[in-house]
Amino acid sequence: LSLALVVFVTGFLCSASPRLGDGAAEAGQLGLLHKAYAAADYGRSYDLAKEFALNFKRSAYLPSVAWIGVKSAVETGKSGLFFAEALEGFDGHGKNQVLKYDPVKGHRRTVSGDKDAAYVFVDLPGAVAQRDYLIENDVIPAEDCALVDPGDEIRNLLRYPDVLLKDFMAPLAGLKKGAVCFYGSGNYHHLARYLIQNIKSEVTVVVFDAHTDYRLGGDALFDCGSWVRPMMEQPNIKKVILIGINTEKKWFYENHSYRFPEDALILQKGDAPSVYTGKFRRLRLGNMESPLNIPTKDVYISVDMDLLEEAYATTDWGNGKVSLDQVVSIIESIKKEHRIVGADICGPADEPDAKSLRSLARIALAVKEDIF
Repeated sequence: LSLALVVFVTGFLCSASPRLGDGAAEAGQLGLLHKAYAAADYGRSYDLAKEFALNFKRSAYLPSVAWIGVKSAVETGKSGLFFAEALEGFDGHGKNQVLKYDPVKGHRRTVSGDKDAAYVFVDLPGAVAQRDYLIENDVIPAEDCALVDPGDEIRNLLRYPDVLLKDFMAPLAGLKKGAVCFYGSGNYHHLARYLIQNIKSEVTVVVFDAHTDYRLGGDALFDCGSWVRPMMEQPNIKKVILIGINTEKKWFYENHSYRFPEDALILQKGDAPSVYTGKFRRLRLGNMESPLNIPTKDVYISVDMDLLEEAYATTDWGNGKVSLDQVVSIIESIKKEHRIVGADICGPADEPDAKSLRSLARIALAVKEDIF
């Protein structure tokens, strides 16, 4: 009876939830769609997006495909209503981004500053409010800031293959070495992958996050919850340290899709002595006081503020169990022996509240004092 129940539940979940579709067929059709859209062949990309939506109705990529369809419809004068209807009943990451997209108004804001500025704000939800707060409170000088327009693709393709999304990353190229980058909410934490690619020296990457951002779902699945996996393959990265991972049982079961990379040092905020990594192996976790043992002079820091307790931040992805003092203390301890060669900070909700902005300011101060 228990086995039958397991089979039933598994079958129900597989039929009801978004997933990667039929492997090679899905990837092949997505590749054709991407090629047409990137080449501005909008008539073909419209047709291919529609075909994909009909063939892969539960694909994890459906929202991104729907957005490409809507954008292609605008460019060709066709109706994009089909793609909104295709998302009815779909419950997955990126859906709301597509439904609130205004294809006529788009998103236009005057950019400012040079891309080689010390502080780069990528114009994504919440980033401008963060910039204004930091300037008004004398955390960073206005003349050292730049506001960069990421383009509609970075803004709306929240889940898209890494190898394809890179074609739209030109707005983030050419940033100053050592720049601190702010890009709004945790929905865009995967942009850290491309910022880290700009570093050519041997480097240790330290990620502050309540999640491992190492979720399974196929090698091609790439978004804010799975960017650490491809990042760890970068040859000049000598060590990855994940700090603040929430292993509280209730949190873990609500975030069941994330996994633990075996080749990273993981400092948990919880009471799990070890975690199962598959193939009859377990990984022992460190705690917040464990030594980091950083092997390189250069360090890159990536902060998702969802690791903070609720008293310090409001985010779209819940709250972890780490205090603001702990985050600042660890950053300061890293600075004593190492050189921070770049950093990014994300996590507050699209409309950041006062406590989130205050915490952001403290983290920005801790990082910037070493770089500049």
